[in-house]
Amino acid sequence: MSSDSPPPRLKPIGEALGLHEIIASVRQLSFMKQHCQTLLGTLSVKLETTYARAPSGRQAKGQTYELQRNEKPDPSVRERLLEKLIWTGWRFRSVSAHGQPFLGDVCRFIQTYQMPLQGTRKDARWGKIDLVGTTSETLPAVIELKQEDATDTPLRMLAEGLAYGCAVRKAWNEGGLRAEWMAAMRTNGLAQEPPSTLTAVPVILLAPVEFWKRAIGVPGTRTSGKVQEDAWPVFMELAEKCETHGFPVHFAQFEITTGASTPGATTVSNVTPVVLPGGHPS
Repeated sequence: MSSDSPPPRLKPIGEALGLHEIIASVRQLSFMKQHCQTLLGTLSVKLETTYARAPSGRQAKGQTYELQRNEKPDPSVRERLLEKLIWTGWRFRSVSAHGQPFLGDVCRFIQTYQMPLQGTRKDARWGKIDLVGTTSETLPAVIELKQEDATDTPLRMLAEGLAYGCAVRKAWNEGGLRAEWMAAMRTNGLAQEPPSTLTAVPVILLAPVEFWKRAIGVPGTRTSGKVQEDAWPVFMELAEKCETHGFPVHFAQFEITTGASTPGATTVSNVTPVVLPGGHPS
């Protein structure tokens, strides 16, 4: 940026918008603290608005939540590739074989990736959930994934993850997700009867080690992609407040290796909780 360029302006978070509609604001890294403060005071209303505007189900004939996936060729888009690799490494069949849960009791295994939500044309603002895991109670967990060089802010990750959490809760409580989930769990040999009302949806914010290192940075220095140090405490306060609304938030990282087993092949491993400034391990 040249010396005579005007400073960036804060893009206010619209009062009437749901969490899935505020991306232009929460992507502003330099104003992350201010946006977190706004959301702390409006979180309850934002969650209610987001739930009300979330799709109520996959309504067209033949539409499903694609909970039972088959093997497909590796995607060319980096983030889609990471999603598939994580699903492959920690789907039910894989975890049953190697015995290592994805993220402890928070998420035992990955049920699907790129889970669709749209039911009608009016749901155009809703995309697909990156990954959907299964808790130790065999209930859904939303996983919002970013690749290693993503420029997204942690607050954007949180807003997206919470929006998808609202959508999963509504699809379960008012749509057909519960029935499909039961069928998928039976396929896995897990016949536990799920609750008719989904009250809690864990939200896992997941990214490679490199992403979190860049966001945390080195104390006392300014580097590209680093979250301002005074923004972390209010961000963590916001994340902790989400649990009181039924959305416990967890932060996790993983390692990426290229060419370790096959030349040019990418592998993912070592999924662990992240300790963020001003917070505690997930």
